[in-house]
Amino acid sequence: MSALDAAGFDRTQPAVWSLFGVILYLTLDATRTTLRQLATTLAPQSEVTLTYNPPPDGTDPVAAETFEKASPRVDTTGESFTGFYCQSEIDRLAREAGFSEIIHYPLSMLNARYFHGRPDHLRLHSVELLLTAVV
Repeated sequence: MSALDAAGFDRTQPAVWSLFGVILYLTLDATRTTLRQLATTLAPQSEVTLTYNPPPDGTDPVAAETFEKASPRVDTTGESFTGFYCQSEIDRLAREAGFSEIIHYPLSMLNARYFHGRPDHLRLHSVELLLTAVV
């Protein structure tokens, strides 16, 4: 955060942070530390929107195929997928870090809002889920 401070980031004003595609690569300890640092250094009413990945359990064939094909490729880069969380786990981590409000965005709601009526039937799957945590 010192680079942000040097660039003039005002910690007294609410901010919006994005952690899309980050949590999947972090260990549990690194996820805890990241969330705690954000929750304790950002101004009240700041928001962190992040994606998280539920453990592949075979219930969503698209998610299972995605991880089956992507994992070997990612593993060769030395940045393996490590941070899988079910909704209750990521919710608990965010609350323990100090976030006061957690907003989960169900896939059904996102699909209805952004993909309704598409002729190609494109839909979101449980590869990644979305939440916003408010300080």
